[in-house]
Amino acid sequence: MVFARFSSRHRMVIALCLLLGSASSAALAQFEFPKGLESFSSRNSKAEVTVEAEIKPAEGGQPALLFVTAKIASKFHISAIDQAEGGPLPTTITLSPNSQALVAGDWQSLEPPKTHVDQEIWVGLELREHYDQVTWVAPLELLDGAVPSRLVLEGQVEGQACAQVCIPFEVKFTARQGVGVPLPAGFSFQSQAVPEPTPSTPTTSENPNVDTTISSPAVASPRIGLSAGGTARPPVAGEPYDLSQVSLKEPEEKSLAYFLLLAFLGGIILNVMPCVLPVIGLKVMSFVQQAGQSRAHAWALNCWYSAGIVAVFLVLATLAVSLQLGWGGQFGSAGFSISLIAIVFAMALSLLGLWDIPIPGFVGSSTSVEITEREGPTAAFLKGVLTTLLATPCIGPFMVPALAWAMKQPMWMTYSVFTVLGIGMASPYLLIGAFPQLISFLPKPGAWMETFKKIMGLIMLGTVVWLLTFIEPPLVVPTVALLVVIVGACWWITQTPITAVFSEKLQSWVIAGLVVVIGAMGSYGWLYKQVLLKRYEKRLAVHAEQKVGEQRVRIARNLGGIQDNDMLRQIIADLAVQSSDDQSWQRFTLEKLGHLAVGEGRTVMVDFTADWCPTCHVLEKVVLKTQTIEEAITKADIITMEADYTKRPEVLYQTIKALGGIGVPLVAVFPGSDPYHPIVFSEGKYTKADLLHAIAKATGQEEVLETAANADGSVAH
Repeated sequence: MVFARFSSRHRMVIALCLLLGSASSAALAQFEFPKGLESFSSRNSKAEVTVEAEIKPAEGGQPALLFVTAKIASKFHISAIDQAEGGPLPTTITLSPNSQALVAGDWQSLEPPKTHVDQEIWVGLELREHYDQVTWVAPLELLDGAVPSRLVLEGQVEGQACAQVCIPFEVKFTARQGVGVPLPAGFSFQSQAVPEPTPSTPTTSENPNVDTTISSPAVASPRIGLSAGGTARPPVAGEPYDLSQVSLKEPEEKSLAYFLLLAFLGGIILNVMPCVLPVIGLKVMSFVQQAGQSRAHAWALNCWYSAGIVAVFLVLATLAVSLQLGWGGQFGSAGFSISLIAIVFAMALSLLGLWDIPIPGFVGSSTSVEITEREGPTAAFLKGVLTTLLATPCIGPFMVPALAWAMKQPMWMTYSVFTVLGIGMASPYLLIGAFPQLISFLPKPGAWMETFKKIMGLIMLGTVVWLLTFIEPPLVVPTVALLVVIVGACWWITQTPITAVFSEKLQSWVIAGLVVVIGAMGSYGWLYKQVLLKRYEKRLAVHAEQKVGEQRVRIARNLGGIQDNDMLRQIIADLAVQSSDDQSWQRFTLEKLGHLAVGEGRTVMVDFTADWCPTCHVLEKVVLKTQTIEEAITKADIITMEADYTKRPEVLYQTIKALGGIGVPLVAVFPGSDPYHPIVFSEGKYTKADLLHAIAKATGQEEVLETAANADGSVAH
């Protein structure tokens, strides 16, 4: 048996693994990854809180009522709706903005919360908490045209489910007509529906135990009706930007052969993008090693390398067909980014000589295992796979039009374009495999390769740092902790001699894998959830409190001048689209775009970008956010927005798709005079002149070009 005999060294490590595993299991039980890491977590925040809702129609003088019931998992609790500020996050209930009814009174819980005065964190503050189950009720005011029997309301409940840790939740609900929940004796509520300013006679329900008095205002002041629960009448700000109305200039019809040629050229250019340079260095080492081998062997290895490249493109084609996942979209997943970080880091350790990957010739072997110096098919294939994965954050010329066209075509055409793109990327290596004399200028194998290997190891570590920027800040330290564990696991593997029997080598790998798994549990369970996430949330809370304070002052000044409902609604509309801060590049939303471009006729420029997109950052630095363009934007009075595609939010995916793109970078200018005919640059190759002409066309201000040309002589008309 493979595990029949264990050395004392192995028994000691297994015992340590079991101890660490039991210590971290409790932390893992509370562990939940943020969006993008769902594949690593067996928990779901919705499992802690489930929500049901029901509408009871108006009857016997009692208004229509909306009941929302939350069922809370054992050992968890949620805060009450009326939890005082300065403590835990209160629970909130909101209805969809396009609902056919409004919440016309305060939300009240049928089960009173359990209360106690906190003496640990919020000293002296009364904490109001619900356990097991709680039902809230609020009166409804139906809008004109709403049919009570067909009324369907959508909304969501937000808050935190807390036990040893607090897990944010956001659970949506759909409410239809039903019988509701019996109201307890003595229950009463005050409706906020505001009648005419003439005195009205209180109306009571037929149920003597329920007080449903609707009181009128004491003063006949201007009628300004506000509803509780975060729901208000739709503001007079216009609808969100309607993506279905976008009309783009029809491109000239091209043949399949044309787009296949673009894909082939785009694939070739991918080889010189900065994303792939670390792995290209490994391929250079392979070329040097192949110099003393037969031509047939070198050709075979380069074919295997090319097969690895094409294999990844076939997987990407499958994702494009099945999930409509655009180029680089996989970096929106923290799980993918962390996995790639771990792989690249392990390779870097091998290049630096800490351990040897047990695949012949994968990164160059140590002198103790010269027998594996020659590269094998598996190593060549895996190098091709890794090269392509690292290339996906980059996008080059010719790629976007080919891929955008392919994703709208039948499946066989989509696969054809992606395959040719992979062949284009692999073509230089196939060419070198066929004609080795093309790299005759490379030096012969020698001591210099050891130095080159170490340099490549350092470059790989730099790649790890770059990849760390793709994940959320509170995940960075746990990921670094995981990398430290990987160092220990790799070192452990090296403690088994190369001459050891297969069973001993297998034991070392199993133990090393177990250590990495336990390290991941501790890093992302205890360290992330118990330590770093709390600190991060606390810092965000302080920052948010400062911003809220500033907004309160601004809102108070605006409220002081309210005269009637129309003015109130206009203020609500302005606040709904107002930027959270004073930065020039506001956060993009379809609501803001609709309000500004469609409602107010303002020209808007939107930059669709992502943290993992180096091409985006280069274009922003040398073109989009240069002084020349910024001055033109200011002169033309254009509103600028930034759409962050880092986590691939669904609304941005749909927006980019409607604009004819497949991913980022993408820049769109929405003319105020014709917002549904935007000017779109989706190929990542726009220049200053292109943007200036777009600004002039969208605003009708030709003097923008003249001013820019005078400020920057490099800008042509």
